[in-house]
Amino acid sequence: MTRAINDQPNVLLISIHDLNTHLGCFGNPVVQSPNLDRLAERGRLFQNHVCNYPLCGPSRASLLTGRRPDSTGVLDNLTWFRDTLPNAVTLPAHFKAHGYFTARQGTVFHGGMDDEAAWDVGGNFIGHRQARTPEEEKDREARHDRFEPEADAGAHDVQAADWAVEMLEQHHRRRFFITAGFSKPHVPLTAPRRFFDLYDPADIELPPTDEAVEARLPKPATRPNYDIFIR
Repeated sequence: MTRAINDQPNVLLISIHDLNTHLGCFGNPVVQSPNLDRLAERGRLFQNHVCNYPLCGPSRASLLTGRRPDSTGVLDNLTWFRDTLPNAVTLPAHFKAHGYFTARQGTVFHGGMDDEAAWDVGGNFIGHRQARTPEEEKDREARHDRFEPEADAGAHDVQAADWAVEMLEQHHRRRFFITAGFSKPHVPLTAPRRFFDLYDPADIELPPTDEAVEARLPKPATRPNYDIFIR
């Protein structure tokens, strides 16, 4: 979302983890997404777009450096793009270099492996990620294969939204590049009960399945929905 000041656009980048096109603005008759639908009406809706890589870290590194995964060298969730592209100019760094105020909250770069110098606010580099132990992986799978109401689910997303509103109110008279990263609908598929109450399960149409096709698929492609790739 952009708004021009002195012919130079301000940018609010909203990053939503694992969101697909199951939205009202893309013609889904069941999903209720009024806020994103209004945003789509005011802007440009891309009907023919792809994800460069079906995994968080490589996809984010590709988007934020403007390079394909085979160029970034980031092909898993453990590689920091600075280790493979030490001189890359990231999207927020580009705006900062051109006099923009840059700020972020929530997940933008993957797993805390951030571009720290690109931000005026936020963007602390937490450190390199380590592969999970077998015990940690088993525990994660047990917790992530869930689909149920949870009172405080998405609390960090609420904080990110409130933060973004505050940043816009404080900095709307200057050139800015502000990014809010939201974790839902990433698994576990939990949310406050009021969101479950919006839907009748009978109205939700499941995608078709073909057992013959599934039998030919590699095992990782048919794993449960706690996370297809978790390394």
